[in-house]
Amino acid sequence: MPAKKTVISLFPFIGWSLWKARNHLVFNDRRDHISHIVSKAITDYQLWQQAQTELSHDINALPCNALGVSTEDILNKSTGYVCFVDASWNSQTQPAGVAWTLQSKQGANIIQGEASIFSVSSPIEAETIAL
Repeated sequence: MPAKKTVISLFPFIGWSLWKARNHLVFNDRRDHISHIVSKAITDYQLWQQAQTELSHDINALPCNALGVSTEDILNKSTGYVCFVDASWNSQTQPAGVAWTLQSKQGANIIQGEASIFSVSSPIEAETIAL
């Protein structure tokens, strides 16, 4: 059973690596070998897991905006609309909450929404669903 959870958690990283390889081919006319694409996905997955482990140790010590970038900073640098997404996940009951908002450069909400999703296996799956 744990192998299934690992495969599900790795899935978004494989999809993202395939998307980047597709863009590399379309925009740079360069084809990546499948072994490189899968290797990159696994490396990204391992780095993400390491970051989650390191983050969980100091989660209470972090300020609300750990990156030091405000919504205003993002909107000021945008040239059009900005979509913000986020997710939360409960490891004991495994539901996820996802939310999104689309804002204009001026900060006006164009559309927003949220949803509860049940039977989510991991935080990365919740974040992927939010996207």
